[in-house]
Amino acid sequence: MNTSCVKEDLQKALTVAERHTSAEENLPLLKGVLLESSENKLYVRSTNLDTGIEVFVPTKTKRKGSVVVPAKTFSSFLTTLPDERITLDVKNGNLVVTTPSTSTTIKGYSADDFPPFPKLKKTTSIQISNDDLSRDLLSVVIAASSSEIKPEISSVLFSVQKKGIKFVATDSFRLAEKTIPFSSDQYYSLLFPFRHVLELIKVVEIFPSSLEILFDSNQAILRGNNFLYFARLRDASFPQYEQIIPTSFATEVTLKKSNFLKAIRGASIFSGRLREVCFNVYPEDNLFEVVTKNSDIGEYVSQIPAKVTGERLSVNFNYGYIIDGINQISSDDIILRFNGESKPVLIQNPYNASYIYLAMPMKNI
Repeated sequence: MNTSCVKEDLQKALTVAERHTSAEENLPLLKGVLLESSENKLYVRSTNLDTGIEVFVPTKTKRKGSVVVPAKTFSSFLTTLPDERITLDVKNGNLVVTTPSTSTTIKGYSADDFPPFPKLKKTTSIQISNDDLSRDLLSVVIAASSSEIKPEISSVLFSVQKKGIKFVATDSFRLAEKTIPFSSDQYYSLLFPFRHVLELIKVVEIFPSSLEILFDSNQAILRGNNFLYFARLRDASFPQYEQIIPTSFATEVTLKKSNFLKAIRGASIFSGRLREVCFNVYPEDNLFEVVTKNSDIGEYVSQIPAKVTGERLSVNFNYGYIIDGINQISSDDIILRFNGESKPVLIQNPYNASYIYLAMPMKNI
């Protein structure tokens, strides 16, 4: 192998690839990255056998070839180099990295034993063109459970429907759903482990791209403009969540997002170990109140002007769940929709219904 590329391009690829190496001592080859040069590209590949990534780096290649090098060593070394073209050469099985002022040899390993990505069986393909894909996925993954005890909720659902794709996650205390435009003649449901989706978000943030998803019943390959991301699918059933999303409401509150966020953050200082805050709604005064009490610290009350319709209400929530939902709303205004003290609150952008965030109330404290 003899190929040259821009150091910055290679470093981006290594940053992504290093995250998918394995820490298993009995699989030393999986601590490395596979570098494989073709005519105009360098393929940087890594895998931990559960996920895998391949990033394409533009190059000028004189001689094709491949080698596996330790990911951490190579990535750390690249950070010491100036931003200029570098040359990668394989000599005696090792990787030689040269710049106009340096020459460095990194111990290499044969690429013959590096595991390939699993082959998909009968595949289906869908194409997602969305400039805000990473933000849309992040707005949902926050609601997934981080515990593997119930794998069906430690996941993100990709639900392909005739008039849109829904990304959905829930940890049973809150639920987030984002719908993006899409047209399909078929219905598909793909259940990704939420950690895989977090990694995909990081990849798309570094390499913004539309996304093609090729999948069979067990695994998927997500293909961007200059990357392939492999992930196994959950063998589980996502909860039937649609029936818990209300379609009518007893109380609605519209207020400024910034005012609401400041009030919640203020209340969090005085909240107890359960992170509880109380919302009081006064329709007759167009007033929304955030209250919390702590016998060891004190009491906090914030009254926020709001547009209020419907019934009076007093209900407790975990402020952390509420802040997570608020932060996903991009508009200056925010709407809260309630159905009494025992039902979840629905948080939305008043002007865009494509995102839904539900949070369950706490029992009266």
